[in-house]
Amino acid sequence: MWPVLVAGVIMSAVYAIIPTLIHIEILFFVVPFYGAAQMCYNVADLAMITAALPNPDKRARDMGGWAAIENIGGALGGLISGAVITLTGSSDQTVNDIRDDDDDAGDDDNGGDRTVYTQVGYLSIFWPAALAVLVSALIVWPLSQHLRARTADASETESKKAEVKNAHDVRSNQLLDIPHDEF
Repeated sequence: MWPVLVAGVIMSAVYAIIPTLIHIEILFFVVPFYGAAQMCYNVADLAMITAALPNPDKRARDMGGWAAIENIGGALGGLISGAVITLTGSSDQTVNDIRDDDDDAGDDDNGGDRTVYTQVGYLSIFWPAALAVLVSALIVWPLSQHLRARTADASETESKKAEVKNAHDVRSNQLLDIPHDEF
């Protein structure tokens, strides 16, 4: 499951790079790497969760609970991020001030002045997120290896049990097929 680790490193790198980007156009080239890495990470994460669930009959319910908890984290992250960016302050300039300073912008005034927040707020959100993603990949990677080995052992045990049961059934059928006159 090394893709989990590689995906975690890529997602972490993208989170670390985002607040340092000066032009938004560069973001369009960086974010697809995050999306591809997140896809790989999520597939491995889902496989690990599925393997770890104790009761296959209740797997759908348990996965629903997992998804709900996962979305609560995303909702709280947005709320906390907005508060952090606001509390770390804004610059004295507005978006329209910056556009007025840029002779080549060619943009019309779209909606009045909007606040420009300082880079400190974005750094204080994205860099801890980068660290958290990297730590989670370092945790998920060995766990996925362990669960893969456990699942393989369980499959092998089930296979052996099926072979023994099949051999027992064949032997039982052979004993039942003995003609009565041979007794």
